[in-house]
Amino acid sequence: MAPVRPGLKDRFRCGPGAQAAYNGGMARGWESKSIESQQADREQPGGGRGPASSELPARRQSRETVELALSRAQKDLAVATHVAHRSMLEAAIGALETQLRTLQ
Repeated sequence: MAPVRPGLKDRFRCGPGAQAAYNGGMARGWESKSIESQQADREQPGGGRGPASSELPARRQSRETVELALSRAQKDLAVATHVAHRSMLEAAIGALETQLRTLQ
């Protein structure tokens, strides 16, 4: 059996107080500070954004989806070589632009 160095037993103790000894001089992590600031913002009157309508995020998400599809179709059109593929992409771009106008 190996001899135990002096002080090693105290440094690696288990039981009550072991967690306090481990974290004694350690600062809190950024996660807990972030959560604390979010809770403080929520408790302040007028600090939050207010109740969000469920329609607004869905509408925004739909608009972003159409915008992404439009940009993809435009990029595909820029490199398309076949006439039938180009006409299909042009029709799709027109439909997506119409849909985007209705969402804005």
